[in-house]
Amino acid sequence: IASTYKFIDMANALEIYQDINKIYPDDLTVYFQIYSIYYEMLDFKNALNISLELINKNPNEYIYYLMAGDCYLELYEYNSAIEYYKKSLGFVPDNVQVKESLAKAYYSNGDLKLADIILSDIGTESDTYTFIYLKLRNLQKVLTGFYKWCTNLRPADYGKNKARSF
Repeated sequence: IASTYKFIDMANALEIYQDINKIYPDDLTVYFQIYSIYYEMLDFKNALNISLELINKNPNEYIYYLMAGDCYLELYEYNSAIEYYKKSLGFVPDNVQVKESLAKAYYSNGDLKLADIILSDIGTESDTYTFIYLKLRNLQKVLTGFYKWCTNLRPADYGKNKARSF
């Protein structure tokens, strides 16, 4: 019922999940659902509180640190976002999603060199690579990233033509 409500009425879904949480306080999937509703409702402070609770309950799960980092990023607390993304990366050093998030946090914090180092490590297939370099107005890197993205998407002729027209 709560999952269905999530698409119709998030406030009701949240209420149901909170009731479920009272019955099953050790079920971390319920916490995750509550977090996702808060996040979708743009209530990043409550989402952050839930992610921090998840970290306290299970400190060995990279995704919870990533979730906290995402909240801090949305709250413009870039140093905290960087801290939590680094903790997440410690569990999964090759995870592209975590690296992209860390690069965004560095970029948002004004540390373009560190963002560039991380993005160079990820490679040009990353959506973040193209996005950040577009903002930095480095057209050559944007074209390289966009071209690789297009040709990976549809390697026949569509991707190449789209990249050339761009």
